[in-house]
Amino acid sequence: MTKFIKQFSTLSVLAMSLFLWSCDNIGQTTAPTGDLNPRGYAIFSSTTGEQFVVIRESEDLGIVSGSIGAAGGELHLGNHSLYVPEGAVEQSTVFTMSRADDELVRLRLSATVNDHNDVGSAGFEKPVRLTISFSGAEDLPESTDKLEVIYFRPDGLVDPQSTWLDVSNESASGELPHFSDFGLAWPF
Repeated sequence: MTKFIKQFSTLSVLAMSLFLWSCDNIGQTTAPTGDLNPRGYAIFSSTTGEQFVVIRESEDLGIVSGSIGAAGGELHLGNHSLYVPEGAVEQSTVFTMSRADDELVRLRLSATVNDHNDVGSAGFEKPVRLTISFSGAEDLPESTDKLEVIYFRPDGLVDPQSTWLDVSNESASGELPHFSDFGLAWPF
């Protein structure tokens, strides 16, 4: 019987050492990675920790660009529009608007004179207005009064912008101080 207890003890110690050896750190848990929300929403965190669901639209919009000078002008990409007021830029500038993601309503904006987005990244003499339509959007909240124009920061976070909703025209507008990626989302 002593031989059986020794063998059992040896097996127990061996099993425990294998278990402990296979764990990098037993005291520390690992947070899950990736988007685990049950509805498949595209969720982004803000600088304050608030989370936003970016709406989607399935229509392929392509890209639009045009030259806009000191007199101002407009660009339209599908139902989305960019209004450049008089005096926002001093000289003829190539404005470009496209969707930065396959389905997310994330619009990439640039304004260029010499180098890509040199004017847009520096900012404008007067704010430009981006109007984003949600008429063909998916992932809308129960109440569209929660929709906000958001700025996609280079660090992966988002910043909500001042937003004016036009529920009758199914659109949301925001004044932009500079160009980058902007979209439409609601707090989750």
